[in-house]
Amino acid sequence: MYSNQPITMSPMPVPLDSTFAVVLKRAEGVVTPRQVSYEIYVQPYTTRFFTGATLPPIVRLRLSMINSLPERPLKLDRELHEIDLYHAPSYVVEPEFMKIGWRVSETMYVIILTHDQLTSIRGINDSREESKRES
Repeated sequence: MYSNQPITMSPMPVPLDSTFAVVLKRAEGVVTPRQVSYEIYVQPYTTRFFTGATLPPIVRLRLSMINSLPERPLKLDRELHEIDLYHAPSYVVEPEFMKIGWRVSETMYVIILTHDQLTSIRGINDSREESKRES
């Protein structure tokens, strides 16, 4: 599915929470051969690319936690529909992972981020948000 269809719903607001489910795709050889890179879908039709070295610390931490879960059979990317990404797989039984994220396939993850974390990753400096905090 993802080889020819764009991710259009990320970031998806999490109901009854002030967080967002954000799609992250891991790839090899995009930036340089054999180097792992990450594509984070920060807005509909908008992505940010990172290498392992430039990945934001909060994302790196969440990926480490998600990857610490026991290995489970994963779907192939071509078997996925975008809406399926936003529903935690049945093997995510630890409630804390509903606020961290989960792995959907060999290359696709969903990470949970706050508005401030997402804004930082987008690279947006919203002075209105800063002035609200100062007042």
